[in-house]
Amino acid sequence: MTKEHKFEHDEEIFENWIDFRNHIFGELDDTINSLGIVFRGHSNHLWDLQPTIYRIRKSNEVDKHESISFIQELNDLNYLRRSLHLFTKEFNIVNHKSSNIDLLSILQHHGAATRLLDFSISPFIASFFALTDINKKGNYACVWKLSLKLIDEVNKFLLNIEDNDPYNFLYNLYNSDILVHNKHKKIIGYSFLERPSIRPFQQKSGFIFPMSIDNNLENLIPQYNTQNNKLLTKYKIRISEENIQSAFKDFSKMNISFANLFPGLDGFCKDILMRQYADWY
Repeated sequence: MTKEHKFEHDEEIFENWIDFRNHIFGELDDTINSLGIVFRGHSNHLWDLQPTIYRIRKSNEVDKHESISFIQELNDLNYLRRSLHLFTKEFNIVNHKSSNIDLLSILQHHGAATRLLDFSISPFIASFFALTDINKKGNYACVWKLSLKLIDEVNKFLLNIEDNDPYNFLYNLYNSDILVHNKHKKIIGYSFLERPSIRPFQQKSGFIFPMSIDNNLENLIPQYNTQNNKLLTKYKIRISEENIQSAFKDFSKMNISFANLFPGLDGFCKDILMRQYADWY
């Protein structure tokens, strides 16, 4: 267990990609314990586990006027709703009536800053993102493992949920109340989207987020650590020539590529760059 970040988490170190790959396959075979587990890849293991909107602020402190960030988020979504008709070819499954989470995910996946932090149900897609940054050489990348089941268990206690189906109740709350200012502000929610656009669909992804935009995600994480379980496990993977090339061989066999994860010319061209990167590493 380490306190490298603002929160305690479990940690395992892998010097070889094959050892990590085999470890993950073993975890996936444990059907019961793998339920509700999702993953996120970072090309630098020291990076904060924070949505973009918090990384670009001048500080992690709550704004002097808490409503500013909330209003800005509403304005961003309203602007997107007014503009979606310009992109009907790309987004013909969403419209101005789509859920706030679905629309925030479009902003997130196409370059805007939001409170959403994406994850994937696939540890290998998360590993792909961890090991495909051509600007990172040496040291460690990492894959974070996170338990959505533990988020639900703690939220059930924090909110004193007594519904007959508390987990469905909580999931509906996460997806319907995200834009209710200052309501349930001290908990983390998650979503797999009602009508995902092509990128999150291909990436098998969803999002975690603070239920109020005025909260720093890393500051909320500690309350989800219990005496017996930590919310997060960090798998550190050594970045080396052998590991990069070995991982890329596996990604190719799994059909994990930028062309598939980011359909279109941009993904296709980035795959060419990635092949060059792996060959020249």
